[in-house]
Amino acid sequence: MTRPGGYGTAEMARIGTTYRRVAERINRTRDPGALDDVNVVMVLSESFSDPQALDGVHLAEDPIRSTRTVMSSTTSGAMLAKGIGGGTANMEFEALTGMSMSQFPPQMQVPYNGLVPGYDTFPSAVQWFKQRGYRAVAIHPFTTEMYRRRDVYRTFGFDDFVYDRRMHDQRSLGHEGFISDAAAFDEVQRQIEAETDPLFVNLVSMQNHMPYSGRYDDPIVATDDDGETLTELGHYARGLAYTDHALRRLIRSLRRSEEKTVVVFYGDHLPGFYPDSVFEANSARVLHQTPFFVWSNFRGTDRAQPTTSPNHFIDLVLAHVGAEVSPYYALLHQLRREVPAMASGLLIDGRDRQVRPEQLSRRAVRLLHDYRLVQYDLSVGERLSEETMFAPLR
Repeated sequence: MTRPGGYGTAEMARIGTTYRRVAERINRTRDPGALDDVNVVMVLSESFSDPQALDGVHLAEDPIRSTRTVMSSTTSGAMLAKGIGGGTANMEFEALTGMSMSQFPPQMQVPYNGLVPGYDTFPSAVQWFKQRGYRAVAIHPFTTEMYRRRDVYRTFGFDDFVYDRRMHDQRSLGHEGFISDAAAFDEVQRQIEAETDPLFVNLVSMQNHMPYSGRYDDPIVATDDDGETLTELGHYARGLAYTDHALRRLIRSLRRSEEKTVVVFYGDHLPGFYPDSVFEANSARVLHQTPFFVWSNFRGTDRAQPTTSPNHFIDLVLAHVGAEVSPYYALLHQLRREVPAMASGLLIDGRDRQVRPEQLSRRAVRLLHDYRLVQYDLSVGERLSEETMFAPLR
């Protein structure tokens, strides 16, 4: 990452002071105990998307009906994904660190491979929650070496990593499928029930990972505008339906639980199998959007969000439950109001409009300048602002 102009001790001190004051102002209306004994569960659902949001696609049934129901009554919207058919680890990186891939040069293709493992520690939500008495658990029902997750999770500071061979339930769906989302969600509940301290859980599922053809005996009938069968979409959509059913079970169980829990659920990208006719019929923005929601079993708002990047998810959690912010999340809170999403050459403003850089407000430009300095500092710089930006205010 190129060293931004003005980077140095004085400028980072100025930024730290500025966003400490912003955090103090935000926290006047926040509850200092809002996260006491509250579990926070982040679910990256592999390849989860909404096929019916695409022009040129027709399905015989809605595969994500229950997900839509949850989204209609809580903080939710469309997430802006960096890629199509890949990029899972980059969306996970953004969600955990609050850093945007758009601020790195193209050569930084996967921070999990080329950046994070080079450090003993790396600033993230994991450390932030652990400072507040949380136990942090990563769950990924697959090999530990994909995207170097064993090394990355150690650097982030996770207390435990539950991978495929450590899963209590390793059942898969269909033919030659991956461990099911139902099994993954059961593992989340098992971790919550077994732990007395509040948990921060980061689950990256695998069920709907490619390949898709021939996976299920009952694919959903899927066609294009000409009535041609879209075979891979049919199998993929059936997988989405299984995820939707498992998610409904998880939400129902958490509603009955005495444990306070917040769930962030998001898809990382669209699958890449669609024919050219579908890619041509839809804009780049639509092709890079997946569903997300922030839900809790004890309180929260039902505000629909503009298209949002995953680097804002922790800030949305804090806003959803009315919890206090640190200076870092105060910066993200301010930035989200002006530029809630940026990826793949796309910029989305606070009115949910796709804009060019020169169309951004002066406030947005100033916030992006500060954000870029902080991301440089925390990722490849001297971490001059780390203590200030993540420190509690009390």
